[in-house]
Amino acid sequence: MPAAIDGLLTLARSSSAIGQAGVRVDDGPWLKPPLQVELLVVGWLPIEGPTVAWVEDLAGLNSASETFDIHCLVRVWRPDRVLKSARDRADILFEAYRSAIRGDQSLRGAVSTSRVAAQHVTSEQYTDGCSVSIEFVVQSRVF
Repeated sequence: MPAAIDGLLTLARSSSAIGQAGVRVDDGPWLKPPLQVELLVVGWLPIEGPTVAWVEDLAGLNSASETFDIHCLVRVWRPDRVLKSARDRADILFEAYRSAIRGDQSLRGAVSTSRVAAQHVTSEQYTDGCSVSIEFVVQSRVF
């Protein structure tokens, strides 16, 4: 699992649409929400609960494999309070990351396969701006 997180971080930081475009890429939790307007977090969500979860092979068909979910987050902040622009930008960042994962399903050789398995979007309005977050799971399998 640590190698999978490292692979996900490398994919994000080396992406021309994410890390190389100035999007902050964090490895795990922050002490307080960062000031950057665009952010991708690997291996953590700002909620209580697990940020990496192992998925049991209930059928018992392949006991030599291990499947786990790594929780991730894309967050876009807009001081102008225009949710549409924040939502559109969050979707662009999410799709760029999902495309990078599809393009390297082994996460730089860390796992056998991986995919974005689930996601949901949250929008929030504040007096000084708005934010859109896409929380998602990267499910990886090691044989």
